[in-house]
Amino acid sequence: MSVSFRLPLIAGLIALPALAHAETLTCAFDIECLDTEACNATDYEVTFGALDDRWLMSSIAGERPFDQLAEEDGGRAFVSPNTNGAVGLLQIGPDGTSNYVEIGIAFPYRASYSGQCTPS
Repeated sequence: MSVSFRLPLIAGLIALPALAHAETLTCAFDIECLDTEACNATDYEVTFGALDDRWLMSSIAGERPFDQLAEEDGGRAFVSPNTNGAVGLLQIGPDGTSNYVEIGIAFPYRASYSGQCTPS
């Protein structure tokens, strides 16, 4: 990896933990796991950004509001309330590595996604 490529990459990773509430992330998930089925490759992508005093996840599946739940060592966790019969948990690590899990309430199911969130 050349030095000229590493410097912007390092600067971007340093900026991620200090993400301002007004910024937007693009989260590209490349692994999807549904209930007890085997995990598969996916190209599920969402945007995640500020909405007043909350966060909003937007995707082809619709929009879901989130609240920041915790922050530790540059990583963050966000939780969504019941939206369309499901709750969600999004984790974003200091390097942008991310995991999103959605759990059904009345109709039990679990969908989980792993990927990378980067500033848009």
